Amino acid sequence: MSYPYSKSLMTFYNTKMCPFAQRVAWSLLEADAEHHVELIDLKNKPTWIKSVHPEGKVPALRLTDGNILIESIPIARYIADKYPESKLSPADAFDKYKVNLFIDNFGSRIITLAFQLLKSPNQEEKSANLDKVVEMFRDINKTLLESSEAGPYLLGETLTLAEINTITFIDRLKVIFNLLEIDFDSFKDLDRFYQWVDASMSRPTFKKTIAPYEEVSSFHAQFIPK
Repeated sequence: MSYPYSKSLMTFYNTKMCPFAQRVAWSLLEADAEHHVELIDLKNKPTWIKSVHPEGKVPALRLTDGNILIESIPIARYIADKYPESKLSPADAFDKYKVNLFIDNFGSRIITLAFQLLKSPNQEEKSANLDKVVEMFRDINKTLLESSEAGPYLLGETLTLAEINTITFIDRLKVIFNLLEIDFDSFKDLDRFYQWVDASMSRPTFKKTIAPYEEVSSFHAQFIPK
């Protein structure tokens, strides 16, 4: 089935409500990569969507040679490799290892714990799940300090895929905290963690990828047990 794409630019199939797709959107902006965007309404998917993603999901990135990339972390790595001047992927092998280990340790953990907290059926489980989230914050804080005391990013002054592949879900976690009336900034001895979050989220490139807060909040609110 035919589907829309640019003949001269990479085509990014995106929806602003998806934090996975946001990883790719942010990568493209950080790399200053020229691209065309096709916005997808996941509640009313176009009939051609499975032509660009076999599961009818986003993100997907169509290259100008017709190859189509899927899954956010591999796409972000492709962009980092294609645009090395962005420094999203470090040139140094050990720094690259640290970035990849950080993503492996925290990328999926943030997602899992965020939704466990959101779906807590009672106050006891909510408290237990919050403890797990804060423990993760402390693990991130420790890792950041060990890598670079000054920061603000994992590798010091350079933003990398470590931030790209984790911060979009920290952003969603902040929304969940607001819904559950938990003060995200209230935990002690997490200065390096908060520095990292603030520096990443204050970047103009990140701000351009953010979905409207009301829409994100409304989406997550439906998962809170009644």
